[in-house]
Amino acid sequence: MPGATSSRNTRQRGQAMVEVAIALPILLFILLAVAFLGQGVLERQQALTAARYAAREAAMLATARGLRDKLAGEGLVQMARSGSKVQPAAAKALGAGRAVTIEAPGWSFEPDVRRQALGKVTPLGRHGHVYTARSGDGRFGVGFVLLGERVVSRPALLDWLGRGVNEGSQLLTGRRGSLWKGPGLAAEAYMPGELPVRGAGNQGLMELNPWIRQILEEPVP
Repeated sequence: MPGATSSRNTRQRGQAMVEVAIALPILLFILLAVAFLGQGVLERQQALTAARYAAREAAMLATARGLRDKLAGEGLVQMARSGSKVQPAAAKALGAGRAVTIEAPGWSFEPDVRRQALGKVTPLGRHGHVYTARSGDGRFGVGFVLLGERVVSRPALLDWLGRGVNEGSQLLTGRRGSLWKGPGLAAEAYMPGELPVRGAGNQGLMELNPWIRQILEEPVP
């Protein structure tokens, strides 16, 4: 009958609308989550690149004043104590639309370094450590410097996607909470540098090799 057919079609349309209303938020949440994860991977890689740029900039600035820094290590000590001068390099590597901060790295690899390679680690500051080793008689020594930077990037687009994921999660589960808390993405990198002739926390070449000092201080006949 025409009336029954019309009623059945109306019920089917109503059922379809209910199914769409249920499935659409889930689909949107999945799309937002995929976009969020993809953008997160991209931003993490960019943060790592920025950290490498920052560490490279620190190594270059450590000897920027030429002979003065190579002899006494003043620039090296400055860069080891503060990462503020490398912030522009990190910001340039990341590009616009991101808040960038520089922090001290974690130096999480150092326990392995102490066991496997060099005998002594001397912190010059939160951003720079000196690694040295001496011969058994103490006459000869070698070493190098590592300058490290930790870059924290807070991308505006990732933050926007993260808020969308949070709202979608709350809508679907009915629970409050945040999957994305907006702390930013962090990456750290290290760059080797050369030891100065003297200084650097008493770990310069002359301190590691007393015979060099003896030669330099020997009077000329």
